[in-house]
This record gives sequence, C-alpha cells and structure tokens, in this order.
Amino acid sequence: MASITVNRLTTSNTAPMITGTVQFERYDSNRNPKETIQIVVNYRTYDLFRNVGLDETVKPNIWKLHFPEAFINAGTYDVEAKVIDVATGDVVAKDNTIDELIIRAPTAQEAAKNKLTLLQKVALVSALMNDVQKLFGGQNGIGGNPSVHPTLDDDSSTSLAGRADQERGQDPRPKSKKTGQEN
Repeated sequence: MASITVNRLTTSNTAPMITGTVQFERYDSNRNPKETIQIVVNYRTYDLFRNVGLDETVKPNIWKLHFPEAFINAGTYDVEAKVIDVATGDVVAKDNTIDELIIRAPTAQEAAKNKLTLLQKVALVSALMNDVQKLFGGQNGIGGNPSVHPTLDDDSSTSLAGRADQERGQDPRPKSKKTGQEN
C-alpha cells in the first residue's frame, strides 16, 4: 500500500529544499515502472528524478525537492505530494497535510548576508545575456535567421550592400538614357 508525507518547513531561504517520506512500488514484477512521485507547489509540478530526488537506502524512502527557482514572495505554501500509477495516471496516495512550507521574510542580518557581490552580479548578467543570445540564434540575436536577412536565391549575402550589387540590374523603374538615373 502506497503512502507519502511532507515534512513541514519554516525558513527565510527563498529557494529551500523540502522533504518527505514515501512508500511505493517503483517497479512491477517484470521491472517495468509501476508508480512514481509528483510534488506540486505554487502551481508547479515536480517529477521524480527530473526534479525530485529519492533516497532508497532507508525505509520509508525519503524524497527531496530543492527548488530550482526562488519564491518571489514570503508566505505559506501548500505542498501536494502524490504517488501516481504510471500506467493509468491515477493518484494512488497523497499527503493529508496542508500549508507545509512557510517562507518568512529574511531578517535584516540575513538579507545583508545574502546580497550579491559586484562580481556575482556581472556573472549573473553575463549568463542571462548568453541565454538570450542562444534563444535568438546567434550574434546580436539575429544571426542565422533568413527572415531577418532576405536575399535573392539564398542566405549567402546578409548585407544590404551585397544585395544591392546582386539586384542592381533588376530595378524596374524607368531610367534616363543620358545618365542612367531614374526619371
């Protein structure tokens, strides 16, 4: 029979680790996955081995979730822990407690200790800019995107000067016979 619990936690850490216990059948007799764990906090779902760790060396097993992102607001959060049947998606067991996570505002001393140094801020901005660059596909966020740099037949020319050379004889506007300039 499956069961799952959540350990209560009160902290000023905005990206805490929460834990609980679980008893479940991970595999059936043929070693196929049978049951798994899901944890839902603040409308986000965390899955076993993707976000939720499991210590199987103790009975009952201990699950652990270290939040990858910080909570924006201090407050009380319900942690919904569930054991899910892999084949059907049905909830086999769930915790029977509410409001297990309390994040309190940090004291002035804790807040001062947790401030980022200038070097940490530069590293954070650099990492964010790198992510933005990757998201938009290269240098300055525009590289490799043919819709940004249209050409005649291919994407070998990405400068306007290069396109002008290719398209010079294709201008449909009437020209003056004397100067070759537009009328």
